[in-house]
Amino acid sequence: MKLAFHYHINLVNKYNRYYLPGYFGIFIDELAKQVDELTLLFFEANEKEMQEADYELTAKNIKWLNMGPHKPAWYRSLNYRQHLAPLKKVFDDCDIVIVRGPTPLAPYFKKYVSTEKLVYMVVGDYKEGAKQFKVNGFRDWVITWYLKHNDYLFRKALKNNFVLVNSTALLETYQHLTPQIHLIKTTTLRLNDFYNRNDTCQNKNINILYTGRIDRAKGLFELLEAIAILKDVNYKLNIVGWELADKKIVTQELINLAEQLGITNQVIFHGKKNIGEELNSYYRMSDIYVIPTHFEGFPRTIWEAMANSLPVIATKVGGIPHHLTHLENAVLINPKQTNEIKLAIQKLVNDSTLRQNLIKTGRTLAEESTLEIQTKQLVNLIKEHLTND
Repeated sequence: MKLAFHYHINLVNKYNRYYLPGYFGIFIDELAKQVDELTLLFFEANEKEMQEADYELTAKNIKWLNMGPHKPAWYRSLNYRQHLAPLKKVFDDCDIVIVRGPTPLAPYFKKYVSTEKLVYMVVGDYKEGAKQFKVNGFRDWVITWYLKHNDYLFRKALKNNFVLVNSTALLETYQHLTPQIHLIKTTTLRLNDFYNRNDTCQNKNINILYTGRIDRAKGLFELLEAIAILKDVNYKLNIVGWELADKKIVTQELINLAEQLGITNQVIFHGKKNIGEELNSYYRMSDIYVIPTHFEGFPRTIWEAMANSLPVIATKVGGIPHHLTHLENAVLINPKQTNEIKLAIQKLVNDSTLRQNLIKTGRTLAEESTLEIQTKQLVNLIKEHLTND
């Protein structure tokens, strides 16, 4: 099978060696193993994005078709013809074109790729993102309008098309648009990423872990407030992740809040870590994983935590309550509730039976969500689709 793939993650080319951000690169490598040829329809990374591209692609059957310098989203949307029209021969030569979205060019692929060849892989919701976006001026209003407009066009493109989604919440959102819709989990887990232990919280210090993007919508401010009111045990909060903005405004606000709350010595910002051994080492030194996000599809970091035998506390938003059951494989709480975070942490620290059960059931759940399994399932669904057509 010859497969082409487009998304707005941008590629770094160093002497014909290709680099992507780790969480996405390992997916591309595993997907390449399932097909004869994989052509990446990616823009080239700008200087800032080059720092994010920490993973070298290893598959030998990957080709990169350079779509040019990475321009702003609005520019790509307005100039979709100049981006997509030159790719017509590539589209014709491929068996399948996967467009991961939402992304600025996603709605326009339908103008150039036949319906039987086009697969939309949906991992987010611009409309939901627009609801969460705080409008503080004309520029923010324009961004919100753009997100809603692109979402409108994207939904039109999905209608009666073959669609893959990465959460039950998105399945429910889009299933009325097409009967050809299937669930595929987004994951960074490989078989060698698993780490078995029966229990955590065995030492004097309890290490709480958050991994992922540093953003106001991730619930980190409430998490710091919860740490400040936890007095029964010595708690340390390890934040492993990155902020997309150049000035790191949210990170600085969190540092300031830690100072105001008097917990500076309890909160450590570790920065971004490479997928694999480096990132896994933080899961393995921790006792409890907390992701108090305000809205989400389904965070891949939950699978990472479970694979490393960590009990998980997560908010009941997006796809999370569709995949996880309260007190069966995670502790689920409401978003934006500092006291619920505190109580959930205390519950896990004090209840060893619950903690051990969550570790066991969580690890079992993660075993069903490896890259090897999910990419094979993805390609099998596509092959079935091609056969039916």
